[in-house]
Amino acid sequence: MGKIHEQMTLQTKQKLQDACIDLMAKRGIHGVSIQALTSVTGLNRGTFYLHYTDKFDLLSQIQERLLDGLQNCLNKIEPLDGFMYIKNGDPYPAIIQMFTYFGQETNAFKVLLGPKGDPSFSKEVKTLYKKTILTKLLKEIAKQNTNHFFNSKENQLNNYFLSFMTSAIFGVIEEWLANDAKESPEEMGKIHLSIIQMIRSQLIRS
Repeated sequence: MGKIHEQMTLQTKQKLQDACIDLMAKRGIHGVSIQALTSVTGLNRGTFYLHYTDKFDLLSQIQERLLDGLQNCLNKIEPLDGFMYIKNGDPYPAIIQMFTYFGQETNAFKVLLGPKGDPSFSKEVKTLYKKTILTKLLKEIAKQNTNHFFNSKENQLNNYFLSFMTSAIFGVIEEWLANDAKESPEEMGKIHLSIIQMIRSQLIRS
């Protein structure tokens, strides 16, 4: 009984989360109401309040779930490993996993990162990306070029560089999502790492 109840709870919460994203795509968060959510899902208000305090709590839990899943993917990515895969002409499994995750959650990420989404979510996603992949890349560049301006004394420049890189590279992901993720995760994995590799090569040679 416990497992069945838990499964039903997860299904109900997912149903409400999916409905919230669909409504946000049409109306934005301010156009989402408890009445609309219950009408779309066929659930009653009591069921909604059993899982969420209000629509903002619902939105917060959606974002937390997506960020946790993305964090799990990003933690597995090591830029140097990815470059070796590219050099050998092979797809890098960890980066493919990240794009597969984005693909599975295309609608949610597309809406939340889009004009009717939550600007704070976009900032959190970019910060997460910056603190994982790009921070590892910056450390690797500094090791290979000790005369480069990316050193411990240039923390301010490092921060601006990371912000620039985050916006530029994550823009590729946003464009992919905006186009309904037409390319496969394998194709996007190669594009993503090739762009990072080009930037890395230019910086190491500079």
